[in-house]
Amino acid sequence: MLLDPCKLGTAAVAPVVVFLFVTRRRGVNGIAAEQRALAAVLALMPFIYVMRAFGTGVQSSFWLEALGVPLFCAIAVLGLVSSPWYLVVGLASHGIAWDAWHHARCSYVPAWYSACCLIVDFALAGYVASRIAIYNRYRYLRGNSRCRSWFLGPV
Repeated sequence: MLLDPCKLGTAAVAPVVVFLFVTRRRGVNGIAAEQRALAAVLALMPFIYVMRAFGTGVQSSFWLEALGVPLFCAIAVLGLVSSPWYLVVGLASHGIAWDAWHHARCSYVPAWYSACCLIVDFALAGYVASRIAIYNRYRYLRGNSRCRSWFLGPV
């Protein structure tokens, strides 16, 4: 099936990596876009499992999968408005709590997808963790009008 959510999710990895590469090359101008993109990835991940459960007609699992949507969306929002560490925790916990759990127990999500998603989740969590100092400095300087023009220029 061409529009299989698992295949679409896998295909989305390449554009996300390219986007992160481009935003990182833009320096300060790409920091906010990078954080928003990573939060969007975290918020959208559970939808693949929801669509897969719905598409295969597994009604009992559909509701379990649907519970992950508000949970990971809330963590993504916290990662934007509170601390980027929430993005790290959200991405890593998606890998542990969602992907690893689905890998052995779920008949409607292919094992290859849950394994690949686990790897991507941990890779993105590691990437965000490596950027925490930059995200925090950007947030501080964005809110401090005396430093803003020096580091960020006009915002």
